[in-house]
Amino acid sequence: MRVVREATVDSDTLAELLRPRHAQVVEQEVEPGRFEASTGPFREYLRTVEVIERRSGDAVVRQTVEFELAIPFW
Repeated sequence: MRVVREATVDSDTLAELLRPRHAQVVEQEVEPGRFEASTGPFREYLRTVEVIERRSGDAVVRQTVEFELAIPFW
């Protein structure tokens, strides 16, 4: 499955998007803006964050998550 979201975000939110997640999935950064799952209910997982345009105090960001769930997980 592939999910793509694009949004205009402030600098604090941009900084948060550019860090690995530690919730339903635990990510590790494999290169700037690219994150793979180190643990979680996925066979495959990749999150990519692209900064499309920087504006005064904010940025337009595209976030793409490609994944395949590992079902059954338990």
